[in-house]
Amino acid sequence: MADGSVCGIIWDHEFAQYGVGASRVSLSNQLTNYRVWDVTSDSHWACLVDKAIINAQVYWSWIQYEGQQRQQYPQDIEIEFEDGSVVLFSASQYHQNEDNLWGMSDDIAVVFGKESAHRYSLGPYASDD
Repeated sequence: MADGSVCGIIWDHEFAQYGVGASRVSLSNQLTNYRVWDVTSDSHWACLVDKAIINAQVYWSWIQYEGQQRQQYPQDIEIEFEDGSVVLFSASQYHQNEDNLWGMSDDIAVVFGKESAHRYSLGPYASDD
């Protein structure tokens, strides 16, 4: 971030068992099991390194267990960069055989671009049924 701070995207259970969240503290200080990747040379990330984040949007979904009220939880976080690029982080698991994402997962899927978000029904393209 511009001030040198970091923001981590995490699998979270604050609102429901499966959800996505953000943390303004170092994940190494907050979690015991975490992974770190140097993405500066990755083709998806390289063009975003040193770009300012200008917007972040949380997209909520819901779950309803039998006999209980509908419960809202954060399913996706969309990050928009100064050049208009977007990256979505979703509490979803990728299934290669079906080429789709299943929500309510304890995985974090990273999806680049609005076209891919639309293809996988994430963020503003998710259905509300």
